[in-house]
Amino acid sequence: MGVYCRIAGELEASGKYLNEAKLNFKGKEKTKFFYINEIRLAQTLQFQKRNEAADLMHNKIIFEIKNQFEDLMDFVFQHKGKNFFEWGKFSEAKAAIEKALELRIIKGDEALIRSSQKALEVINFKIIK
Repeated sequence: MGVYCRIAGELEASGKYLNEAKLNFKGKEKTKFFYINEIRLAQTLQFQKRNEAADLMHNKIIFEIKNQFEDLMDFVFQHKGKNFFEWGKFSEAKAAIEKALELRIIKGDEALIRSSQKALEVINFKIIK
């Protein structure tokens, strides 16, 4: 529900539902789905222009998943880069997207690789401009 609310522009409701979903994990081992929800919550913070809070959340996720759910790491870096881009921090955005691209090349997912490459093109255009 939180994702759909974010898509519809209902950012307050999105945050509410995504935070409520976290309660389902209270006292339980954090699963891959918990971290996917955290990535979505960080994106909602970004859409609310709460870029610093989103970045802190991305950093927390990266720290917590680095040895357990490494297959999510490229998504976190891609979203971290998008957050920096929206924040106007183009050098940081480029570094994050380059890390996402590196991880996606290792994964071998051509669609994800192209997505990161396209993001880098846009960022490089902004840096040159």
